[in-house]
Amino acid sequence: MSDCQLLLMKDEGEYSELSQLAASLDLSVAWMIKLAVSEFIARHRTGIKNDFPLR
Repeated sequence: MSDCQLLLMKDEGEYSELSQLAASLDLSVAWMIKLAVSEFIARHRTGIKNDFPLR
């Protein structure tokens, strides 16, 4: 399986907060996003309900 690139657009406030959190944990923003995506997939692997607030 090869890697692919994703483009993520967030507002400046959310990105700033994410950057500060990453720095406080000595992690990169990219690593935190990769972890979040992996956890989301694992949690919803058996089925996704269509009730997400951000559509």
